[in-house]
Amino acid sequence: MKDFVEDAKKNPDKYTYATSGLGGLHHATVMVAEKRTGISLTHVPHKGGAETLTALAGGHVNIAMASPNEAYALVQGGRVRCLAITSLTRSPTEPNTPTMRELGYDVYIENQKGFVFPKGVPKPIMQKLHDGLKKAYDDPQFKANAAKMQLELSYLNGEDFRKALKIMSDQIGQSVKK
Repeated sequence: MKDFVEDAKKNPDKYTYATSGLGGLHHATVMVAEKRTGISLTHVPHKGGAETLTALAGGHVNIAMASPNEAYALVQGGRVRCLAITSLTRSPTEPNTPTMRELGYDVYIENQKGFVFPKGVPKPIMQKLHDGLKKAYDDPQFKANAAKMQLELSYLNGEDFRKALKIMSDQIGQSVKK
C-alpha cells in the first residue's frame, strides 16, 4: 500500500479504481483514502461487486474497493491481492493484510449493519431489544452460517455503534467538502 501511495503521489491521475457505484460506501471510502493519503485517482463506477472485481481481474482498472467476502475467491486464487483494510482490525479472511491505520493513514470506514430506533423509545424497551439482538448474535449457528459465507461479524453496543457511525460519517463529510 505504501508503494502504491508513493507512486500515485508521483503520478497524479495515473490510477483508475472501480467501486460498486457512484456515491456508495466503497466510493466514499476511496474518497476518504484519497484525501488522507494525498493521492488522486480516477473513479470507474460499476453496478455491484461482481462487475467491480471482474474489471479488476480483467485489467480494466488498476485497483478496486470491495468487501473482503466479495474479493475472497479472487484473493485466495491469486488473481488479485489485498493492499489494506479500512476497518479498525484486520480481516479474519485476510489476516496478513494491514489496516490503513496500521500503515499510518487515518482511514476507518466499515460497512456496518445495525438497528436504529426513533428518539424517545423507553430504555426498558431498548434494553429488551438489545438483549434479544445480542442473544441472536451470540448464537453459534448464526456465527457458523456467517463464517460459511465469509462474512465478518463484530458486535457494538448502542453507544459504541453510534460513535462508530459518527466517526465514519465525519470522515466522509470532510472528504466531500475538501
